Amino acid sequence: PALARPGQTVVFYMGIGGAPEICRQMIAHGLPRSTPAAVVRRGTLADQQTLLSSLGELPQRIAESGIKPPALIVVGSVVGLHEKLSWFENR
Repeated sequence: PALARPGQTVVFYMGIGGAPEICRQMIAHGLPRSTPAAVVRRGTLADQQTLLSSLGELPQRIAESGIKPPALIVVGSVVGLHEKLSWFENR
């Protein structure tokens, strides 16, 4: 329950394999399915990938995209700053 508090950002390292359960538990403990979520694969490297989603759709979006580890899962309103802070992808 402490990880599902509104207004905070949570980052899961190496969470791709556990994404369905992570999302299920965060929703079960009170976060809305619409909570912004993202996956960042190989962050700051030339082949970085970013996948934006909602918490409720994240497992399906990961499966559809084929993103594999190493990757971070980011959950929270900070994901909404992606366009403003996407310094690496806009180079």
